[in-house]
Amino acid sequence: MIKKNGEINAIEQVQENIDNRSLSNPIVVQSQSESVAIAPKKKRKYWFLFKLLIYFLLLNVSIEIIKNLINGVLYFFEGFPCGARHAKESENKQYVRSMNRAQQAKFGENGAFATSVDDLGIGIKTKTTNFHYSVNTTKTAAFSYGIPNKDTSETVYFGLFHWNKKVELRGYVGAVFLVTNNHTKEISTASILCVTKSPTISQPPNPILNNGNPTCANGTEEVTK
Repeated sequence: MIKKNGEINAIEQVQENIDNRSLSNPIVVQSQSESVAIAPKKKRKYWFLFKLLIYFLLLNVSIEIIKNLINGVLYFFEGFPCGARHAKESENKQYVRSMNRAQQAKFGENGAFATSVDDLGIGIKTKTTNFHYSVNTTKTAAFSYGIPNKDTSETVYFGLFHWNKKVELRGYVGAVFLVTNNHTKEISTASILCVTKSPTISQPPNPILNNGNPTCANGTEEVTK
């Protein structure tokens, strides 16, 4: 009888230990319906972020397409200079061409060429954001230079993004020559404007006078527009 009571007490003690362990480490049972309900929420969240990214990329591409279409239409109908290089080089071309004309006017007024950019009297700075300008004169010719700076860059835009990019530009050189008429012996001026065929940061070679006609040097070509 005593042995039986001891066995009962031992069984009760084991049961009590099991109950205590169950309380300290509860087992959470998740039903199949709950598992199925949670999984689609995560998928929907990731799918929403993916669609948001796709819409954002499409927005940027659409902006670029519209910009290119506008530039293309303007270029076709109005000759609008598209691209950063053309926009920046237009300054150089206009400045050197103006320097040529100023040298012709100076010689007509004073019988001599201006020896500096300031002496031209047309308000051109010797250095701008993209180029630096200078002149070189002899007794029979005046040369004007527009040379690209080393650190020229542009801001590139793609949709809502933008970054800086180095721009390689061409150099311009203008020349005004004194030409003597063989019959009347009168002296007149003849000018030419040349541009380098490739980007450079060096001074372009001087044009030459060939049989009384100004000619661009090797590596450059005449600007007619």
